[in-house]
Amino acid sequence: MISVARGKSCDNMKFIQAFSDNTTLSDNCADVVVCSQSFHWMEPAATLKEVNRILKPDGIFATIDCDWPPVTIWQAEKAYTTLRDKISMIEKTRKDINSTFVKYSKENHLSNIRGSGYFRYSRELLFSNTEKCTAERFVNIIMSQGSLQTILNHCPETIEGDLNIFKDTINSIYGDRNFNIDFCYRMRIGVK
Repeated sequence: MISVARGKSCDNMKFIQAFSDNTTLSDNCADVVVCSQSFHWMEPAATLKEVNRILKPDGIFATIDCDWPPVTIWQAEKAYTTLRDKISMIEKTRKDINSTFVKYSKENHLSNIRGSGYFRYSRELLFSNTEKCTAERFVNIIMSQGSLQTILNHCPETIEGDLNIFKDTINSIYGDRNFNIDFCYRMRIGVK
């Protein structure tokens, strides 16, 4: 991903590879720090300590997460949720999967920001964006999830049947037509 990002860079941008608790950036260098679909993969206390170090006074920290599934007709949402529940069950019951990652609860993002003591103001904001979608794109949304990719890499036989049912269901619902979909987001912010 970083090589793709570097290929799109311009003169006023640069990309570095580092950990969230050791960014290698200088003190008080950032006006804004954003974690998009990623803060749940970071140890919150150490990450927020680093965010505090690199944020300027009055700087803003924001963590943004999508609510899954995207909003569409109920039959497609039900198919998505059924597959997601199977993915969660495999994650919880297979040591070869659940030992490969640590995931922190998104529901605790705001309380972690508040509890850090680094921010004088914090809150959660909700927003959505309507976009055009196709059956292929809807399927690719769940295909892009790290949890599913981990299962496909370690034990594909545990999910392939369910994944094929999901794909068939979505294709039968939407066929070749375009439709609207709403991506809903939760942004938790802290102001230093």
